[in-house]
Order: sequence, then C-alpha cells, then structure tokens
Amino acid sequence: MSRETRDEIYRSLGTEVRAQQNAVELIDDAACLLMGVNRTDGRCLDIIDQHGRITAGDLAKASGLSTGAVTAVLDRLEWSGHIRRVRDDQDRRRIYVEVTPDTLQRMHELYAPLTERSRALLTHYTVEELTLIRDFIRIGREASIEHADRLRAMVDARRDLEGTIERVRRTANDAKRDVKVAVGEVKRAAKDEKRKAKESAKALTAEVKRAVRGR
Repeated sequence: MSRETRDEIYRSLGTEVRAQQNAVELIDDAACLLMGVNRTDGRCLDIIDQHGRITAGDLAKASGLSTGAVTAVLDRLEWSGHIRRVRDDQDRRRIYVEVTPDTLQRMHELYAPLTERSRALLTHYTVEELTLIRDFIRIGREASIEHADRLRAMVDARRDLEGTIERVRRTANDAKRDVKVAVGEVKRAAKDEKRKAKESAKALTAEVKRAVRGR
C-alpha cells in the first residue's frame, strides 16, 4: 500500500498534468513547424478537425479568438491549402470551414505514432479504469475552460481599465494644453493692455506738456 497522503497525491498529480501539458506543447510545436503553420493556426486546425466542419463564429468561440483574428487565421489556412470554405447544403448563406483531405492525411501521419502508442498502453486498463480516466480528463477540461473564461474576463477588465486610464490621460493632457493656451492668451492680453496703458500714459504726458507750454 502506498503511504502517500492525499495532499501529496494531489501535488504529484498536478505536477504530472502540467508536465503532460508541456509535452503536448512540444509535440504541437514540432507538428506546426512541419506543417508550416504558426501555433495559433495549428490550434484552429485541430479545433476544425475535431468538429469535422465549423463556422467562423463557432471557431472564434471555441478558440477564444476575436472574429477578426479568426478571419485572418482562416485566410492564411485557406491560402496555404489546409482548409476550404464550403456552403451549407440546406442554408446557402451559411459557410463552414473544413480541413482539406491532404492536410488531414498529413495530420494523421504526424500524430498516428502517438495515437498507436497510447492505445497500446491503455490496453492494460480495464473498461472501468478507462472510464475513470476519461471522466477525469473531461472534468479537467471543463474546469480548464471555466478558468480560461475567468482569465479572459480579467484580461477584458484590465483592458477596459487601461483604456479608461488612457482616456483620462488624454483628457488631462488636453486640459493641460488648453490651460497652457489660455495662460498664453492671458499673458498676451495683459502684455497688450500694458503696452496700450503705457502708450496712453505717454500720450497723456505729452498732452500735459503741450498744455503747460501753451500757458
């Protein structure tokens, strides 16, 4: 019997899950390089393959990308021959994207050895154990998606805050500039008034002098 405590198993399980995620990242990085796509485009390819076909809007939701970013991804993937756009047979206004047969074959070639090895390893488990593993992965995936939504909400909130700060900064700068302009105008007006007063005083002095001489 293992003498590990539940907390120790929690920690080691978390470590293994994180290490597994890193290993998958290494595989996906290499696969994307071999297919000539970046990681974002590769992730979208995987999502499209999982669905068979998908609309751009649903792909944006599944990937967490903006609709504009997804459009750019699909344009690149279509240009490189990895996906194609097809119209719905029932609703011709609806357009789906799907992975091309050549790219599906290439993806199969790159991932088939891992799939075969995983299947061979899983033969040692009973149906009940496989069900437990499947449920654990599903629950972990759902928890990860929920947490990703929370993190994206935090990102949106930070962007909103940064936008507000930037607007306040611009408003403050505009007010500072306006005050500077107003001060400049006041100084110029005061200078003009001082000049006019000096000229008036000079003219008055001259007039007084003339009046004195006239006596």
